[in-house]
Amino acid sequence: MIWRSPFWSRAAKAAVRPEPLDLGEAPDVIRAAVAAARELGYEVVTVAPRSQALAVHMKGPLRPQDRDELIRRFPTLGRWFYSGSPHHPPDEGFRDAESGVAISFPAWMGSR
Repeated sequence: MIWRSPFWSRAAKAAVRPEPLDLGEAPDVIRAAVAAARELGYEVVTVAPRSQALAVHMKGPLRPQDRDELIRRFPTLGRWFYSGSPHHPPDEGFRDAESGVAISFPAWMGSR
């Protein structure tokens, strides 16, 4: 089951970022991972600063074959899975350890 935010409105869906995408100081490996995810059919929803670094939030959970493809293409990126809480939806993604910049996807429960 996918966690769906009650705030994910038509306006939010319309706000999905068009080209070009400004990733600021994101390292090349994150830029390449975002480009690869976009080639696989995922859209960028937001590019948001976090307390530690930038986070690129993608629309839609990763399909297993796409997750495997990103792992294969970007072995230097660390991977995480967060099972969620009553206040935060589950997500998974990849993070550049040196810069802290991450790419995040909403997660299917049990999608590890």
